[in-house]
Amino acid sequence: MKTISSMMYACAFFASITATCAYSANDVAPLKKELSIGADLNYPPYDYYVDGKPTGFDPSLLALLAKRMNVELTFSDTRFASLLLGLKSNRFDLASAGMYVTPERAQQINFLPYMKTGVSLVVLKGSANQPLTPEELCGLRVSSIQGAAWIPKLTEFSKTGCVDKGKAPIKLSEFPSSAEAVQTLFAKTADVQTEDAAVAAVAVKNTAGRIEISSKEILYPVVGGYGLRKDNEVLLTAMTKALQDIKDSGEYAALLKEYNLAEPSKEEISAALGKTN
Repeated sequence: MKTISSMMYACAFFASITATCAYSANDVAPLKKELSIGADLNYPPYDYYVDGKPTGFDPSLLALLAKRMNVELTFSDTRFASLLLGLKSNRFDLASAGMYVTPERAQQINFLPYMKTGVSLVVLKGSANQPLTPEELCGLRVSSIQGAAWIPKLTEFSKTGCVDKGKAPIKLSEFPSSAEAVQTLFAKTADVQTEDAAVAAVAVKNTAGRIEISSKEILYPVVGGYGLRKDNEVLLTAMTKALQDIKDSGEYAALLKEYNLAEPSKEEISAALGKTN
């Protein structure tokens, strides 16, 4: 199977300069020339619109990968909570939205891990609540984007770290987009917003300092990855090769630096996927 996948990738990758490749009836279809991307384009700095064009870290990285793979990209604006369903129902080929890699998600889809980030706690500028850690969220109203990987962790901590210790639970509310979650701070219907660290930094800048990050360290460090269907090994193989190519060229490191992100180690990727050595 590995040999077949490698052969199909080579055919797809060099299709523009070589003769047409032949496939037997037992082979999976070769890499398509147009890849459809499901992305929450309301999630700066990862995925967002500027003048009607998908912009941010993910579209920039995907453009570099697409150039190596000799494919075109089309984007479908999809709210974060619907990305996994859309991917598995063949609405698009790849899910992109700063998606965190977790063992639970890895059971449903394949991942191409490509960056490392974490969670920040966001409050109104000058708020009396300035939580540094989850321990200080007990009894507070906390908003978040729906379906975020840190939701189960906060829910569990609310029970074990708050209620079981005689404290009030974390009052957690989820919203379809990050923009809607941050509005709860302005409306004063939430005390704290939990947000991806890179997204939070951009939000502080875009709101002219009306909000601030109260946490001093990144909480729940995580690996982010592109989601692909389990049956699309051809695409995973091609993207893995393309990612290594831009690592070798230095373009990947430059893009990570621009967006204040980091490359995950092999050990961190294995842990995120739930693999044991």
